[in-house]
Amino acid sequence: MGNILANKLRANYSIYVPTRLTRLTQGCRKTNSTATECPQALAFNFQAGTVFGDLPPYEAFSLRGATPILFEEMKKAI
Repeated sequence: MGNILANKLRANYSIYVPTRLTRLTQGCRKTNSTATECPQALAFNFQAGTVFGDLPPYEAFSLRGATPILFEEMKKAI
């Protein structure tokens, strides 16, 4: 194994849009309900990133977020 030099650049942005899509609670069934009576929101999360340099082996196969698939396979084998 040699030296691995890498820099990771990541960006994350979240936005919450208030809405009234469902009428499940009693406060939401009113025609002119306020935001405090009917608290609903759509959440959007945008993520981007890149790695500059050599990708370390422990991050090379990281799929499905923070838990790599190989780790799930090792748990099944135990």
